[in-house]
Amino acid sequence: MLGRAAIAPGMRVLCRDAKWLVTRVDSADAERQFRAVHCVGADELVRGQERIFLEQLNGHIEPVDPRKTQLVPDASSGYRLCGLFLEAQLRQMPVTDTAPHLERMGAFKPMDYQTKAVQRALLQLRPRLLLADAVGLGKTIEVGMILTELARRGRGDRLLALAKQLVLTQFQSELWNRFGIPLVRLDSEGIARLITLLDPSAIPDPRLKEYGPDDIKRFFLMRFKEDIREEAGDSLRDRVVVPLEDTSAAASPEEEEVFRVFADIRKTISAGKTQTRQAEPLVQYGLYKQFLSSPECCLDTLLKRLKKLREQDPQSAELAHLERLHETMLGLSLGSSSR
Repeated sequence: MLGRAAIAPGMRVLCRDAKWLVTRVDSADAERQFRAVHCVGADELVRGQERIFLEQLNGHIEPVDPRKTQLVPDASSGYRLCGLFLEAQLRQMPVTDTAPHLERMGAFKPMDYQTKAVQRALLQLRPRLLLADAVGLGKTIEVGMILTELARRGRGDRLLALAKQLVLTQFQSELWNRFGIPLVRLDSEGIARLITLLDPSAIPDPRLKEYGPDDIKRFFLMRFKEDIREEAGDSLRDRVVVPLEDTSAAASPEEEEVFRVFADIRKTISAGKTQTRQAEPLVQYGLYKQFLSSPECCLDTLLKRLKKLREQDPQSAELAHLERLHETMLGLSLGSSSR
């Protein structure tokens, strides 16, 4: 097609009132009169989105000529707007070296032993690291540093974090407050969708081989407090051990009765006296843990379960156990707890 503008990969073009970065140009017809322009969004609204524009459908695709760029003077105090623009451009450029960039990484003071873990991960083509440092040495911070460095190099587009429920909230809070890494919790449906995306052949079968110390030696990293005490200085404090008698309290007669009911329910389930598995959710609900945390919270969960069973399954074997537990918990509250 005579008179059409030259378009090549790496150029920026204007199409549909948005700027795009050209990644590839192909012929769209046998006569080679029209082109198919593969692009990635460069504007705020379309950034990162991939599109293919056909000249016969989109009309004229206008290349952005850098020679026509109009320079606008920065009248802000201390050239603040110019500095923000340059920093935003630098943040979009992936880092190519293997040295960690710790400046302004997060709200913490990195230690040399933590930096070594980051360097060890960056030197691997496929980072695989087993952090086994002692409690309190900042393993979560090391994980955040490694993830931040991988993201700067374009190697951390997707992140899946598996954590125990006891440390899930702390892990999620640390990564967000210190590194600005947002983690979204997945429910059972989200996990099921995630499993369907995994390639079963890429998951090693643990029954094929038992890994020994020599197999994980190059991925293993373990330090104790005595190893880094000189480096940490005042930042490392010894743990205060509280005597057991200072942390325990005798339960009241009402609470003892609730504990006795829980024990009877567990014995009933373990002995297999129930004809169905309907009583097993008593353990899964975590009623015992809820009672230790807050009797009101446990009672609220108990009432919801009772209402559901009475409406949907009045003959449930679980119903009798829950009603007995409900009778023993009446009148108990966190304010009157022996704790």
